[in-house]
Order: sequence, then structure tokens, then C-alpha cells
Amino acid sequence: ANKGRMQREAAREAFQKGEQARVASQPAQAAAHYKAVLGNSFVDEGTRAKAGEQLALVQALASRGQQRGAGAASKDLTPKQLYSLAKAEYNAGDYMSARRNFEAVKAAGYRPPAPHDPADVYLARLDRMDRKEQETRQWMANRAKVASDTETSSRVARLAIAAPGDAPPPGPAPAP
Repeated sequence: ANKGRMQREAAREAFQKGEQARVASQPAQAAAHYKAVLGNSFVDEGTRAKAGEQLALVQALASRGQQRGAGAASKDLTPKQLYSLAKAEYNAGDYMSARRNFEAVKAAGYRPPAPHDPADVYLARLDRMDRKEQETRQWMANRAKVASDTETSSRVARLAIAAPGDAPPPGPAPAP
């Protein structure tokens, strides 16, 4: 019983190290940590599922960074990897890229496992979102991308990945 508990803790720790490496733009290290989580037979299902998603995302982002040209990365990704990438882009507020990738997922006919929303649901959400909200969130995502090359990237990235409605508007704050 203790061995199983310790192995689960080790898997969670490896997942956290993978997250830290991913945020620090170290995809090879992040992938190694996520693979370690997936190789652990005592890992809980939630951590296993999240590690699988993050591994696909890191691999997709790594291949995207290595290739040039619009859509070059999406051609080499499986529909499952594209779905994970689109979902991460959506959650980060990068709606233009998310829409493009969700449309590719839909065209490929990929349906994610039961607890996850299909691409149609995300596309419908994007259609319902008003233009002002999309512009605000896209602005935050763009800021996070630009800032990822600087030391202050962690704060901006956290803001861009924050829950919907948590992102501040791009304009100056109103006077108290």
C-alpha cells in the first residue's frame, strides 16, 4: 500500500516537473516527464489523462516550432494531437489558431473520449462569443506569446490562461 502511494506521489511530482518544463519552453524535458508519468503503473487516471494530453500538446508545439510556414505543423499531427493543441489554444485565448485547428479536427472526423467536448461544441462557443470578448482574449494570448521570450512571461501567461472572464481588458484600468 505504501509503495503504491509513493509511486502515485512520484507520478504527480513528475507531472509537475513536466508542467514547469513546458512553461519554461523546454519541450524535450517536459515530454520526458510526461512519459515518465505515463510509464508509472500506479498513477491515478486523472493524472494519466492529463499527462497524455500535455504530452501530445508539447510534441505538437515542438513540431510546430521546428517547421516554418502556415499550417505546416498541423499537416504532421494526428487528429487527436490537433484536438489537444486546439483545446490548449482555446484555453489560452488564442481563438484564431484554435478555430483553425478545431475545424481541421472536425474535417478529420475525430471525436474525443466521452468527458471531452467535441470540436463542434468549441466552434459553437466561438460563434456565440461576442467580437469584443474574442478581441480581448486574443489580445491577452498574443501578449502571452510575445512575453514568453522574456523573464516576465510567467505572470502574463498565467493571466492569459486564467479562467474566462479573469483576463483584464487591453485598455487602461478605470479610475477608482
